[in-house]
Amino acid sequence: MGHIKTRRKFSSILNKLGVAPPVFKSNSNRIVAIDYHYFSRTRVNLEDLEVALSVLDKQLKIISTQCNAQETLYALNMLKKEEHNSDRPCVIISIDDADQTVSEAVPYFVKYRIPLILFVPVGLCLGIGQLDGLRSKCFSLYHESNNISKSLPEFANKNIFFEKIMSLNYTNLKSLYYELMNLPRDISVILQRNLLSLSKIQSLNENPLITISSHSMSHCVMADLPESWMNWEIYQSNKYIKELNGNTEIFAYPYGYKKSYNELTKSLLKKNGVKYAFSTSSRVLTPSTQNYNLGRISMLNFMDKSYVMGTAGGAFEYWDRILGR
Repeated sequence: MGHIKTRRKFSSILNKLGVAPPVFKSNSNRIVAIDYHYFSRTRVNLEDLEVALSVLDKQLKIISTQCNAQETLYALNMLKKEEHNSDRPCVIISIDDADQTVSEAVPYFVKYRIPLILFVPVGLCLGIGQLDGLRSKCFSLYHESNNISKSLPEFANKNIFFEKIMSLNYTNLKSLYYELMNLPRDISVILQRNLLSLSKIQSLNENPLITISSHSMSHCVMADLPESWMNWEIYQSNKYIKELNGNTEIFAYPYGYKKSYNELTKSLLKKNGVKYAFSTSSRVLTPSTQNYNLGRISMLNFMDKSYVMGTAGGAFEYWDRILGR
């Protein structure tokens, strides 16, 4: 909890000093992208990923009165044209992973009329009852495995593994899925969560405040994947997003840290019609920000105004720069 409390103090101090939002810069051509993951009715267990609904309510109330919260694609397009204009700190808000708790959070966004973009790991939302869902689960399990070359040496090569997964019928793939389940692995948070079904996501997308976009199929680290696998993650997820009437011009890298994507990822995004891609680097967005290196700042489970406004004002750009991230 130590570093979480330090982040709170850092944001609050910079806000009180007038550095975030910066008093010497115009708000007109800068945007802060704020990111959430999971929500809780009561106690927060994942301190760096989870926000209590009561805290969310207070945070959004502050944002609604002190900031200019805009729809993501519109805000980015206006920023790039240098036609963005705001006399208050401008924010765009995203939620990653399509956890079931999003359904409980949405009413608070509606309450304060704040737009949000939901980044969906499409294959994991399909579940293992559908072929692409089963494929995605297998890819995630493979990604988590500690020593695949020892456990399944025939699949040590990622290209071979990808081609095998894509060629198996449902019955044989399910057998391999259970085999992968039993391997030693580092279990990620997302595979322990209950995610929204695509039908529920489609229902959420009918709300004019909500945009849905891709967070890949299997939530694997993109830079770790060979080209054919990486392209499938982008192409196939956006195929589903399009069917759900979502937005295929925006993408969020799974994990999103600096080395989780590479130049190949960016070129494949462009090839597949993606215009903007978000990382998790805490960078304020300006007209010169590269389209495939858009930063976002995680909102933590604190509701004091100085913390919220420090975060919304871009305090954590300084944090990441100090830490060299």
